[in-house]
Amino acid sequence: MWSGDRWALVGVFIEDSIVTDVFAGGKFTLEGTNYQEIVEYHSATEYLGQTVKLYLEIKSDTLIQIWPVDEQGEPVQSHYYMEKWVRFE
Repeated sequence: MWSGDRWALVGVFIEDSIVTDVFAGGKFTLEGTNYQEIVEYHSATEYLGQTVKLYLEIKSDTLIQIWPVDEQGEPVQSHYYMEKWVRFE
């Protein structure tokens, strides 16, 4: 979720029947489709202080996130993940 210049996430990660609570948050910037978030808190402390860069685009009712991206904000073609979130009522 986003509010002002802050982001946060809360969820559950499940791998091989092991359930882990996940939470994180910090500050973000968005310039065009270039999105960066600074991790100020995270349930996995190795992420603290990292800057995460993504491609982020909102088209109508769809939010698209792609990572990792290069310095120009373009997806790394050899290996990237994409999430598409569609709003419905």
